[in-house]
Amino acid sequence: MPCPLRLLPAAALLGLTAASLPAQEGRMVFERDLIELGRIEQAPWPEPLDYPFTVEGGTVIVERLDTSCGCTEALLLVDGQEWELGRPLPEGTRGLVRARFDGTKYQHNKASTIDVRGQGGNLPARLRVQAFILPLFEVRPAIVRFVEVPPASVRPEAPRRRVRVACTRPFQVLGWKKVPVGGAIQEVETAGGPARVEKDPDSGEEHHVRVFEVSVLPDAPEGLQTGQFVAETDLGRDLVVAFYADVRGPVSYLPPRLNFQAREGQERTMKIRVRAAAPEIEVPRPEVSWDGTGALQLAVEERSRKDDWLIRITIPSDTPRGALRGRIRVRYPEASGLPEGEIPVLVTIRPAPEG
Repeated sequence: MPCPLRLLPAAALLGLTAASLPAQEGRMVFERDLIELGRIEQAPWPEPLDYPFTVEGGTVIVERLDTSCGCTEALLLVDGQEWELGRPLPEGTRGLVRARFDGTKYQHNKASTIDVRGQGGNLPARLRVQAFILPLFEVRPAIVRFVEVPPASVRPEAPRRRVRVACTRPFQVLGWKKVPVGGAIQEVETAGGPARVEKDPDSGEEHHVRVFEVSVLPDAPEGLQTGQFVAETDLGRDLVVAFYADVRGPVSYLPPRLNFQAREGQERTMKIRVRAAAPEIEVPRPEVSWDGTGALQLAVEERSRKDDWLIRITIPSDTPRGALRGRIRVRYPEASGLPEGEIPVLVTIRPAPEG
């Protein structure tokens, strides 16, 4: 028996969605899929990025515009008006994909993409933008490093390094919002006056240059000090200078920590060198003790070098398998004025080999 013909009302036909209207094998033909911006400032690009297209060969449905970092606000436009994603694009439609590019957070070579996804013979399609982003502030060196800074008691003067900051525009530092522990910074040469103008010999571009001096404070804490100097500028953007200082105490322990393995049933011996951080410092014979799990045998040996000692650490052969964790505490006579030291230790006792 033939099935009766069922007529749908016009309203139902008009209510068909993109999901119920399969796209024919149409294609989005783009006039270009790459925009080269060249050398640009580290800021939002003022003009929109337009990728014109024509729909050929049938209907196309664009469901998503996926952007990578750097591209923002991707839209589908037809006749200058935003076209709703998921709405079919009939054959012959002319429009464009429009996006914005923001290079604020990037430097040097930057490539971003817009992936056009949906139903069509050539989808997904990838649109690209390429730029070389000139940092608003070019800081040299990028990180101000101070390696093996002597103890303050024998430091003749504060270690100092100069930093050159070049900008594509004139700028002033209004104040320092953040200063890392143990560090100081001040402007030199151009302090209070206009920046020095220099011309790049290769590109011919002009740069406005200011010079700063970074130093390690006399009361900088011992150990590794890292952080950033952050300055407010009259350009509305922060200037950032990275800081790294390895400040030594009066006594060095080499290695500064122990982490090793030993076999069950076998005795194992390790050594730690104790030495003055500077020739002017006298290090008397220390007393050592173990503060941790298990039992370590500790002894102090004198070396031929003046003020140089060895701590011998012995793992007895009867130490059970497992982990020994703790610290070797190093104390000096009170009259020496030397602070107590500690050396972290982790020893893993592994099972003896079979047979």
